[in-house]
Amino acid sequence: MKRREPQYKSLPSNEQWEFAEIVCGKLEVFKDITAIFSGSNYPTANLFFAKVCDLRLRLMEWLVDPNPMIVSMAANMWDKFTKYWDDIHMLLVVAVVMDLRYKLDLVGYYAAKFGISSTDLVIDRVRDVVSDLVVQY
Repeated sequence: MKRREPQYKSLPSNEQWEFAEIVCGKLEVFKDITAIFSGSNYPTANLFFAKVCDLRLRLMEWLVDPNPMIVSMAANMWDKFTKYWDDIHMLLVVAVVMDLRYKLDLVGYYAAKFGISSTDLVIDRVRDVVSDLVVQY
């Protein structure tokens, strides 16, 4: 760039380019989720749960990354993510439970991945929520 554009006085170092490549790779998950969330020609609510859970798992990994910059960015993302997770995760769970391909199996799978030892309690709670919705309907 410096040879082509004389206005560039300083360029990113090799380490900075490598870091940018790492960050771009990590942010790829947001591109995938955005594509699913913005779908308007077909129902996608049943796909949201798995994608959001995958994002949660990625954030959990990034929180223990050896690079302190990644940890710092992940901590900020985690704070925002948990705020919304607490509000909407049960809605996403209900959508996935209604999908005959997944039912409660996917809920148990992700509960175990999140380190929840009592997955049966999580599944029982989901079952109660879905039952209450059916009764109300």
